[in-house]
Amino acid sequence: PENRRSQAAVAEFGYQLPAALNVNLSLGYVNERNGFLGSFAGSEQFNAGARSTFVGAGLQARIADKVNLTGNYVRMYSRISGSGNLSLINSSNVTSDAFAVNLNVDDLFVKDSKITLGVSQPLRASSGGLQFDLPSQIMVKGPGSYSYLHNRNASLGGPDGREIDVALEWSQKITPAINASFTGLAMRHPGHDADASMGYGALMSLNIKLR
Repeated sequence: PENRRSQAAVAEFGYQLPAALNVNLSLGYVNERNGFLGSFAGSEQFNAGARSTFVGAGLQARIADKVNLTGNYVRMYSRISGSGNLSLINSSNVTSDAFAVNLNVDDLFVKDSKITLGVSQPLRASSGGLQFDLPSQIMVKGPGSYSYLHNRNASLGGPDGREIDVALEWSQKITPAINASFTGLAMRHPGHDADASMGYGALMSLNIKLR
């Protein structure tokens, strides 16, 4: 939507080391309107935007002839501010991070196949939290005349859980134009909720290239 349009800029630097090891560093800036860290509030009282800077590091290493290891880590520093006169969110600082590690093996059992084992953590607030400006008292000055007193110390900290996703993907080239894949996924603490049950998922796909 137009009122949620965001701006972003990213700079990436890469370097190839001996022993088939590639490393990269990324620096970036994101300006989110009427939403923050990918979230969106449908109520004006909780509308907020964010200005975030982030740094990311990644590597890709060839362990063996047909075995590759990749890894990425991102750390984001966000300044969240309420949007509009009705928002109850005060300026807040939040630090969040995410990571992913994947092991890729080609032609393990069948030619033209690929198996990927991945472990990842979606973006999670690791420190800081939202500060709220909540009305706590009503001061009555007279008939029809009153004002609100606000509690500026109310806060909402980070999640009590940490979502960890484990995925196993197998893909197979059937013909030069047809590729099939199957993915199984297990999620611990989905949504970073420590009380959430284990989550499971599966995905099958068939890609056909038309000429």
